[in-house]
Amino acid sequence: MGSAEIIRNLIGGELKRIRRSKKLTTADVAARCTLLGFHSEHYTISKIERRQRTVSDLEMVLIAEALRIDIKELIPKRKPAWKKDTRPPSVKDEE
Repeated sequence: MGSAEIIRNLIGGELKRIRRSKKLTTADVAARCTLLGFHSEHYTISKIERRQRTVSDLEMVLIAEALRIDIKELIPKRKPAWKKDTRPPSVKDEE
């Protein structure tokens, strides 16, 4: 991830690590999430893993349920370097 990119969630790296350890694809996780009520596609899970998409608290709960883990496992032990989004609100709203 380049230094100019904004981190949009904290769980992406852990999600990817856990998903791979369980030998699941992003499509597998998306399908499980959809069954639980969080309609998603493989590219949604991929964007979360790359920290390019924000994740709501409800989505976090459902992702943890889909992976059959405790939600605490999604929180990294070390927080990544944080870069504040200094763009004006009008630019942020366009995404």
